[in-house]
Amino acid sequence: MGKDMNIKPENEDYQFMRETIKKRPNDRRRLFRKGLMLFIGGVFFGLYAAGAFAWALPEFAERFAEEKGLVSAVKLTTASSDGQAETEEKENTVSNTDLNTDSYTDSYTDIQGGIGLTQDSSSLEKATDPLIKYQQIYRRVLDVAKKPRKALVRVTGISGHSDLLDASILRYEEGEGIIFLESSSCIYILTNWEPSEKTSSLQVTFADSSTARAHLCQTDDATGLSVMWVRTSELSDSTKKAISVVSLAQSFAPEQAEPVIAIGSPSGEFDGVLYGIVTSTSGRFSAADAEYQLMITDIQGCISSKGVLINTKGEIVGVIKKNIREDVNVIQAFSISQLRSRIEQMINKQAPRYLGIYGVSIPAAKAASLGISKGIYIEKVDKDSPAMAAGIQRGNIITALDGSPVSDMQEYSTYLQNCENGLEINMQISRYSGDGELGKVELTVKVNEK
Repeated sequence: MGKDMNIKPENEDYQFMRETIKKRPNDRRRLFRKGLMLFIGGVFFGLYAAGAFAWALPEFAERFAEEKGLVSAVKLTTASSDGQAETEEKENTVSNTDLNTDSYTDSYTDIQGGIGLTQDSSSLEKATDPLIKYQQIYRRVLDVAKKPRKALVRVTGISGHSDLLDASILRYEEGEGIIFLESSSCIYILTNWEPSEKTSSLQVTFADSSTARAHLCQTDDATGLSVMWVRTSELSDSTKKAISVVSLAQSFAPEQAEPVIAIGSPSGEFDGVLYGIVTSTSGRFSAADAEYQLMITDIQGCISSKGVLINTKGEIVGVIKKNIREDVNVIQAFSISQLRSRIEQMINKQAPRYLGIYGVSIPAAKAASLGISKGIYIEKVDKDSPAMAAGIQRGNIITALDGSPVSDMQEYSTYLQNCENGLEINMQISRYSGDGELGKVELTVKVNEK
């Protein structure tokens, strides 16, 4: 047989099929990076462990010391064995209406009893004393305002009409007021809210959330005040017990630094309570035939501030004036002593007497330089008013009414409001002539109703 050429000898060396596995050379950079990462990880772990140990050590030490009785625990106490805390609680209870800070004790014992701390009073005295005093003052304020706040009411004006489909549509206007007078058959409410001409009915919500129908006595256009009344027969016995009546101060001459409390909505929210002092009594508000003294306080207010000012006896001494300017951020109020006569007129539904004069009192020094003892400078005269019809002009000076000297608008207004409608008044006036000389004339003006 011939030799098979496809069979290859076993010992033939196939160089092209032989694999040679070589050892991979060491990568020094890679080893260095791994070692560095391990080192950094170890450092961070060590720092974390040290921090955790440092944080836990005081805790364990404190617990160990407490177990061994080395540290005394701080306690909040409500009473002491000798009854001292109970005595201090009674002393701190607001029982009088004096807001004078001189009555407060500076002893830290009272402060300590108020918050119940028995540890390290000397270190806490300076930090807590002003706060505790502020709390004491406000508690006194709340005590004074407790009864007057029960006299606060919400007033809702309801107006209704029919639309094109003959469906009744009701609209509501809201205000607030305070009960200031009670008769045998009704209670009277003073409010600085004016019902609109479309208001068809009034509803009052009392302190206990009960409601009753109210009736309008009258509204004063100059001040924006209104008086309403509610029949007591429409009130339940529970409502009569829940509400109170706050009287008008009989005689109140506001002075600087006089403490006052604002209730109602002094900050724009109903049933708020703020307090402060009278900072000025020189403000004035001019109206036809009247000039009202304004009490300026340091109480922060807003454009929607409403309510009344009460004194430390809980009596109404002022009615908060509506702010018509956004830049006026303190509460101003009409003095109740000047509003009293007008309020009486509104209760009795008497229209105010009217001449149409806006005036201002002349200072004594200026009056002396003009050669007159006193008088009222006329700033403005209403158009088509009785005063204009009588020939009274801007710049005239009123010196007397029916022979009786007048020195300020308060005297003038009081005299006028006591006159009968249609009465003629002889008014003595000083005015400058064309040559600059100050002469005297007498004019007759007829009293009218507004």
